[in-house]
Amino acid sequence: MTNPGCSYDYSPAVRFQIREEVIDEYAQGAELLNNAGFDVVSLQHEYGIFGGQGPAPISLISYRALEMPVVTTPSYGARQADTDPART
Repeated sequence: MTNPGCSYDYSPAVRFQIREEVIDEYAQGAELLNNAGFDVVSLQHEYGIFGGQGPAPISLISYRALEMPVVTTPSYGARQADTDPART
């Protein structure tokens, strides 16, 4: 993910960047992964990056276009511990 107005010095191993505000690049990234022969995608989702309480709708474009399973590792920094056992 490349934030609006930013550029990063990625290593040569990075073959494609998704600019956050360019919707078509999400589908292009999924197509690249589909054509590369991967068996699974490991997505590390940081709620603070995508905003809100869950995945941004734009990220669902990539999910729907992928032809392999997606394993998602959600993470966030809670401001206060949640003590409700139904949510832990």
